[in-house]
Amino acid sequence: MDDRSHVRGDRPSRTPGASGALGAAGSAGFAPRSRTLRFFALGLGLVLASVCSSCSDDEDTPLGDDFTPPSEVSDLSILRSSTTSVTLAWTAPGDDEDSGRARSYELRFSRERLDESNWASAEPTPAMPTPSQPGETDSVVVGLGSSGTVYHFAIRTSDESANRSGLSNQVVGPNLWEPLGEGLDSWVLALVEFEGDLIAGGAFTTAGGSPASRVARWDGGAWSSLGDGFDDTVLALAVYDGSLVAGGRFRFSGGVAVSGVARWNGSSWVPLGNGIDGTVNTLHLHDGALVAGGRFATEEGAGARHVAQWDGTTWRGIGLGIEDRPPYPGVYALETWNGLLVAGGGFGVSTDPFATNLAAWDGEEWFRIGSGTDGPVYGLATFQGDLVAGGDFETPGLSLARFAGTETFGVGGGVTPGVWRLYSAGDVLVVGGEFAGTRDALGANLSSWDGARWRPLGPGTDASVQVMATYRGELVVGGEFTRIGNRSCPRIARWATGE
Repeated sequence: MDDRSHVRGDRPSRTPGASGALGAAGSAGFAPRSRTLRFFALGLGLVLASVCSSCSDDEDTPLGDDFTPPSEVSDLSILRSSTTSVTLAWTAPGDDEDSGRARSYELRFSRERLDESNWASAEPTPAMPTPSQPGETDSVVVGLGSSGTVYHFAIRTSDESANRSGLSNQVVGPNLWEPLGEGLDSWVLALVEFEGDLIAGGAFTTAGGSPASRVARWDGGAWSSLGDGFDDTVLALAVYDGSLVAGGRFRFSGGVAVSGVARWNGSSWVPLGNGIDGTVNTLHLHDGALVAGGRFATEEGAGARHVAQWDGTTWRGIGLGIEDRPPYPGVYALETWNGLLVAGGGFGVSTDPFATNLAAWDGEEWFRIGSGTDGPVYGLATFQGDLVAGGDFETPGLSLARFAGTETFGVGGGVTPGVWRLYSAGDVLVVGGEFAGTRDALGANLSSWDGARWRPLGPGTDASVQVMATYRGELVVGGEFTRIGNRSCPRIARWATGE
């Protein structure tokens, strides 16, 4: 087993490609206009005049004999940001590509990814500095109208002949992500709020610089350990009947055998029944009962495959359970939707051969939802009354699918290569995983969908996002990442809107 095998249980792991880079928009060139020669008789002489054959008042029309635009800015960046402003900086280009001094800048911003088609409708920045000499640094502070709204920014340069450069690289801001103390030293894979504190689980062994074996508590100001922690990865956390419950690949807490699932009694971790013989990837509350999903074949009481319910005394299977579907078998996500218990993962069910990787339990049997997916499902959420599934599949949508009754849709063109977790946060669906960005919004590995368009959630992370939760009314994300934009956020961060 490689050293990244803790990610979402037994699912595959990837290193995101160029997750921190934001691509530059395409440049717009200018071709010389056609000219005609006309002769005018003035007294005894002839004067040769060059006159434009198709005169125009368009600001893009170059003037005079200069048809070389300035170079595109390629290093636009955000130096500082708050909920109401951003400070941007860049290297000044030249008048003719990289030589000479340019005349002016035009900086615009929009909630959507900028390109030539929407540039004119984007919000302009009225007070721009005069370009410096090529190679020097220019900057500007941009005031934002609404607190907590994130925008795409780009800049272009003009010379005295009205030649304009192409769009610069784009940046996303303000960056409202803030670290939680010193963070953690390895992956965060589970989060839950418990007794006013945030509990994190994962593969880490220190939190805030102090020992904390795979589980830790954040009280709003500092990290602390919870007892002896565990001997292996924590993949799931839940609050059930007033108690904190952890699931994962672990077998012991200190010297106590806890076998895959354990309860915190206020001072130590204790077994929940006889535990589960295998890996618990997810914990979910359904109709007041605690349900575990993962990769396991047996537990106490009735036999189960990959999904079991705790009734307060014992673990019991749900129906005939889930059947393996290689290459990544098991249950990775559970959700309650329209009164049904929904499971997602890599599986089939014996009662419905067409229930591939996605199935619902109605209290009597498992059955399909839509036509399932052609790859494993790792995240589930209820959003605007519909069920949304995320994972590593191509149909019915690229890594994302929305199920509304008997109809199935993709979501915003999807993302690639994969979605690891979904979180419904009021009027937006937060999507985390390993992807370069979305159709409408830049920002690697983390974005939000409002039902019609993608909206950025800051500048993106340098590695995967594995889990999301709400803590004291703020969104918190955890994962493999160590930076969000230019800010250090070791494996965990909060969205600090200041509201």
